Amino acid sequence: MEKILSKPKVWVPVVILAGMLVILMIIQLINSCYAVNALLKKEGLNYQVENSAGWNEYETRNLKKDIFWYEQLLILSQADSIYLAFDLQDSLVQIGIKGFNMVQTKILHLHPSDFLKDLNEDSYRHFTTINPIVEETACIPKKAVKKVIAYSDNEEHHDADKLPVYDIPLSWSFTTGSNLRVVITGVKRMADSSFSLQPTQDFVKYRFLEFIKQPVSKHYNPTIYLWLCDQDAKAIFRAVPPGGKVLFRN
Repeated sequence: MEKILSKPKVWVPVVILAGMLVILMIIQLINSCYAVNALLKKEGLNYQVENSAGWNEYETRNLKKDIFWYEQLLILSQADSIYLAFDLQDSLVQIGIKGFNMVQTKILHLHPSDFLKDLNEDSYRHFTTINPIVEETACIPKKAVKKVIAYSDNEEHHDADKLPVYDIPLSWSFTTGSNLRVVITGVKRMADSSFSLQPTQDFVKYRFLEFIKQPVSKHYNPTIYLWLCDQDAKAIFRAVPPGGKVLFRN
C-alpha cells in the first residue's frame, strides 16, 4: 500500500501570526490611552474643564472661533515669514505672508472630518494657536538639487542640466509645537481634470507602515490626514520654511 502523506498545516503559522498582531494592537491601544492622558497632563489640558459663557451654543462657539482665527492671522501678518494656515471649516489650505495669500488650495479629503471641532474652549485654543513646525519628513527634498558639470576650455559646452522633476505624489508629514501631527498626500490630476483620489487605501497604508515601524509606542500625537492637489501641495511644501508657523481653524 502506498503511504498517504498528510499535508502540512500551513494555516497554523498564519493563525499564530494573526494572533500576535491582535495582541500587539491591543497593547498599542492600551499604550495610546496612557499616552493621551500623559499628553493632557503635560499640556495642562482637561476635557472636563468648564467652558466660558456661550461656548456650548453652536453660533456663539463659531463666532468665538472666527474671532480667535482672525486674531492669530493678524499676529502672523505682522511678521516677515511665510505661514501655513489650515481652514478646516471652509476646507482650505493656504500659505501667506504679511496677510497676503500666496497659494490657496481646496482640501479634497480630510480624516477625521471633525478634527478639533468638538473640543472644549481651553483645548481648542491650545491646539489652534500659532505653533512652529518642530519636525517634518517628506518623500522629496524641499529644495531641488542641480548637478553642475565643470567643462575644460577645449570641451564642447552643452545645455545646462535642468532641475529634476519629481513625478511621484507628495507625501509630507510634520509635527507642530502643540504636538499635532499633519499628514499631507498629493493627489494627481487626471487628463479629464478629475482627481484619482483613494483616501481609504492611502490611510490604511499609512497606518500599516506606522504600525510596522513602531508596533508599541508610548507617545501620542493627534493626527490629521489631508489630501490636496499634488501640484499645489508641492508648491506649499517648498514655500514653507523649516520651522515655519502653522495655524488651524475648525
